[in-house]
Amino acid sequence: MRKDKKNMRQLFASKSLKAGSYSLAVCAVALVIVIVLNLIAGTLPSKIMQLDLSANGLYTLSDHSVRVAKELKQDVTIYHLTTSSARDERLSKLLERYADLSRHIKIEERDPQISQIASQYTKDELTENSLIFVSDKRNKVVDYNSIMTYSEQMQMYAYYGQNVSPDEFNGEREITSALDFVTKDTLPKVYTLTGHGELSLDTSVSSQVAYENIEVNTLDLAKEKAVPDDCACLMILSPDSDMLQEELDAIRDYFGKGGNLLVSSLVPIGLKGKTPNFDALVSELGIENGEGMVIEEDESAIFSRRADYLIPQMESHEIMDPIIESDYHVYFPYVRQMRIADSLRSTLDVKVMMHTSDSSFARTDMTVETPTKSAGDIAGPFDVAFAVTETLDDVTAHAVVLATSYFLDPGLSSYPGNISLLINSLKWMCDLEETMDVIETKSLQDAGSLEIANAASLPLSAILTVIVPLIVLVVGVVIFVRRKKR
Repeated sequence: MRKDKKNMRQLFASKSLKAGSYSLAVCAVALVIVIVLNLIAGTLPSKIMQLDLSANGLYTLSDHSVRVAKELKQDVTIYHLTTSSARDERLSKLLERYADLSRHIKIEERDPQISQIASQYTKDELTENSLIFVSDKRNKVVDYNSIMTYSEQMQMYAYYGQNVSPDEFNGEREITSALDFVTKDTLPKVYTLTGHGELSLDTSVSSQVAYENIEVNTLDLAKEKAVPDDCACLMILSPDSDMLQEELDAIRDYFGKGGNLLVSSLVPIGLKGKTPNFDALVSELGIENGEGMVIEEDESAIFSRRADYLIPQMESHEIMDPIIESDYHVYFPYVRQMRIADSLRSTLDVKVMMHTSDSSFARTDMTVETPTKSAGDIAGPFDVAFAVTETLDDVTAHAVVLATSYFLDPGLSSYPGNISLLINSLKWMCDLEETMDVIETKSLQDAGSLEIANAASLPLSAILTVIVPLIVLVVGVVIFVRRKKR
């Protein structure tokens, strides 16, 4: 019996059992490490735990969106009207990105069939996965159909009877705009002058301005007699007939009190000498309207192979810098000859934002059809966009003067450089937040996989498949070497 106990003690004291004990201890420690890492990973926000692997950055927020979220100073509740079975995971994951950026953002999912939330904020029937943004200031409803939209190509397919699905994702643009809307102290209003054949903003342009939470209204000065007190900017877009003297006086009064003007001119075919009041207004802003239309002979400075469709060269300015940095073009068709006045009053500061090439010229005789410079044409280059500031008795007024309004035509306003020129001009004049690049719609066709890869799985996989076995191997080798030396 005593001999058996001795053998048992020898067995437990054997080298193989000690080695097994070491291995067991190492495995236990490794298991504990993995469990702890998993617990830590589960508490991390989605911006750390999830990587955006979509081809066009479907879940990656622009700098502007990040800034809007981080700078929130009041609480915003976002009601996501959905159920677990119908939830759009793309939208849900994007909302998480915003919530991770600010403690002021709270997201609540509500079943649209049983919740009374929607009826508190709208009488409209909302599509499932719609969003409602609520703050102490105001609220905004974003229907899901505004988030998932159809490209022109898909609309064309639908027109010819094909079954199509939404192929554009406007999640970031809608969410950022709504957050900004419900938290702004005041919402600026801009007015477009009417009654003189001015350009009417296309729906797509008005929608883009609305995304910036700038309200667009029309103004008939012949009836109203004065520019409204709440006008942040008056837009006078290429009138083809003259304004009345009392209208001019009302605009002068508005500008003199610190108002803002966005003015564009029309090529004066058939209008020569017929708009003296409008020309006087432009002249008072430090710009002289010419009588010619600008033609480019530099092929690199035109588009659509049209010598009168210009791609102006841009100069650094607060309005233009975001466009330049994004490497966008601004497309300017049917450009009027303009220039800075020879003499400016001391209170006026005029900056050139865009100009044509040295190969450009202005044509005053529109019966000449040749695209090359001929006798009577005026040699360029020409300035085609101006930023004007006037400071008088501590009152500052701004104006943006453009040599065409056709850059806002439906076929061109969709280009990011063109719409950015308008948006950035309004923001600069209205003294809104830092001018920025327009948030673009993201194509689902180009997105590739819409899965969001779990970033935590990458390091944990590395730990489990590489690091832990390597640690065990190293410990085993150390133990083996030490014992061999004994």
